[in-house]
Amino acid sequence: MFAANISHPTSDALRMLFKLESYHFDFGLSLEGGGYFMSFPEDTLSIDFKNGNKENLFRYFSNKFVMSHPVMSEKKNECPSDVSDEFKSSSLKFSDTVFNEFGFPMVSAHISCCKYAPPRDLPMLWRENLFSLMDFLSIILQGIQGEVVDSAGFALRGATVWLEEMKFNLPVSANQAHFHQALPIGEYTLKASFPGYESELKTVSVKQNTMTAIRFVLQQEGKANLPPGYSDYHKMFQALQHLNSENPSKTNFYS
Repeated sequence: MFAANISHPTSDALRMLFKLESYHFDFGLSLEGGGYFMSFPEDTLSIDFKNGNKENLFRYFSNKFVMSHPVMSEKKNECPSDVSDEFKSSSLKFSDTVFNEFGFPMVSAHISCCKYAPPRDLPMLWRENLFSLMDFLSIILQGIQGEVVDSAGFALRGATVWLEEMKFNLPVSANQAHFHQALPIGEYTLKASFPGYESELKTVSVKQNTMTAIRFVLQQEGKANLPPGYSDYHKMFQALQHLNSENPSKTNFYS
């Protein structure tokens, strides 16, 4: 198991680690066995646990899957109680490891009594869970998305965007300083920051089935006191990088 052997991963786990480290994911769903229930990071703790209101986010993801599931929506568990109890009491789950190591939300849908379903059952499991999977994927249509730029419109790579209600930094892309986060309906406060620039606060409203766009334009700290002819290193760096990308056969860019 990847989650249980993070320090000594198998070849399959190494491939998974590579993908998680190389690509940005907005959220994740792990299909597992061991009963009919949903689990998510630190779900054994109360709503006042140390990560603030992240539990609401995980429950939102989980409910999107449960609502159209033929078994879980009826609050039924067709498995022997000792099977589900074993999985529910596990102190280390795949979703915990993904969230703790890579920082993006992930929930686990347990969709079979078998710990590892035999290959012959996979087509049936796919059909049984298709509508739940489609509902879960609709999460991507509701939340916030945007970018962090300077006054000239250049992406501030390495910027951070803090989501106050959930108490965590949103993943920001390394190339265009873009962020995207699925969220439940509600009001949210975000704070964008970048070294050498003034932070900016914005309040946004997330509505049903709507992806709310937000753009942070950060101003340099103490810009009014800069001497005449001062050049912004970050702006110059990005301008030269853009010039190189437009004319790769004629220019070389070293950083």
